[in-house]
Amino acid sequence: MEALIGLILLLSMIAIPVTLVIFLITFFRKKPSKNKWAIACIVSVILFVVCMLTGGNDASTATTDDTSDKVVSSEENKTEKTEETVSQENEEAFKVSDTNAEVADIADIDTGLIEALLEAGYSVEQSTEIQQILNTVGITSIEIENMTGEAQSGLNSVVCYPNGLTDRNRRFNFTTDNGKIFYAGFLDEDLYDADKGGYLKSYDDVHVPETKVDLATFDELQILAVEDVKQNLNYPNTADFDSFAWAVGRSDDEYKIIGTVSAKNAFGVKDDIHFGVWYKKNGEAFDFVGMEFNGARVR
Repeated sequence: MEALIGLILLLSMIAIPVTLVIFLITFFRKKPSKNKWAIACIVSVILFVVCMLTGGNDASTATTDDTSDKVVSSEENKTEKTEETVSQENEEAFKVSDTNAEVADIADIDTGLIEALLEAGYSVEQSTEIQQILNTVGITSIEIENMTGEAQSGLNSVVCYPNGLTDRNRRFNFTTDNGKIFYAGFLDEDLYDADKGGYLKSYDDVHVPETKVDLATFDELQILAVEDVKQNLNYPNTADFDSFAWAVGRSDDEYKIIGTVSAKNAFGVKDDIHFGVWYKKNGEAFDFVGMEFNGARVR
């Protein structure tokens, strides 16, 4: 629209002097066409005036819009500053006592065990009684894995991970009857039994077999197992061990390694054999204990 107005303005500026000159010439020569040129000159002047007025209005509008934008921007800045001030006030919406003054020590009381029992559905009284018994047998914190019943009604056996441990062989359980604990045990050991006089043994007194196997030991057991398994194959040169079927287990100094081997039989057809080999560590060496093929003892 602005481009069109500009074009009309330019044309009218050119047309005014041209039509005026032609009108004067025709006027003094007294030619009949002088009225036509007079009209053309007047029209050019009118167009020029209209275009000038329109352009002025647009400029005024642009100035007003620019001023309005500045006002809005100023208001937004004020709002942001106000919000920032409120945020700072909220961060300091509490009082802090003089840290240089002498204050009594605060006891380090762990409420995690109570919270776990309350979440499981036990009452405060039941939870504190259970906590006392568990603390006495060496359990200071628990993460409940599952329960067989309801906390406050009937028999309920609770399986837990104690003292921040996550290994499955470290889990223990306790049993309640209508919310009252009467048994706690770990592995095959009784820690607490109301029918046997109460406290029997601490959790730390129960021997937990070592199960960790490092990579070097795993590699060594694989080499031993390959040689021992081949001794029980009729055609050991055809043996092909599955690289992805190996696994190992440990209980203190006793180890079991399992795997799968494919070897030819008397008909020249390969059979898949699942094997397990047992070893016992003797100093730095491993002594052979026994072997199974497809679940049957072969050696």
